[in-house]
Amino acid sequence: MKRMIIITLFLALFQAICAPPLLEAVICQPEEINVFDPILYAFQSVESSFRPDVINHLGYAGILQEGPEMIAEANRICKLKGRPERFTYPKSALDPVQAVKIW
Repeated sequence: MKRMIIITLFLALFQAICAPPLLEAVICQPEEINVFDPILYAFQSVESSFRPDVINHLGYAGILQEGPEMIAEANRICKLKGRPERFTYPKSALDPVQAVKIW
């Protein structure tokens, strides 16, 4: 009789511990995380006063005043790391989002 009670308690405890099967999983899209970078902010302030359409007399363009050699170097690094992004001059330099990606 004791053995039957112990087995019954063990089975009841085992069923209480087991989680129910997962029928569906919900994956939520996380919100975009904006990280404040004080150095990036300072460069944008000094180089272009936060104006994305500035082109200086040397041909450097955009909010971070990026030139063709910077774009070429960013493309080389992306290729080495296997990233699909490719940038073009001056289109990428004049787009603030792409300019920050190059940064």
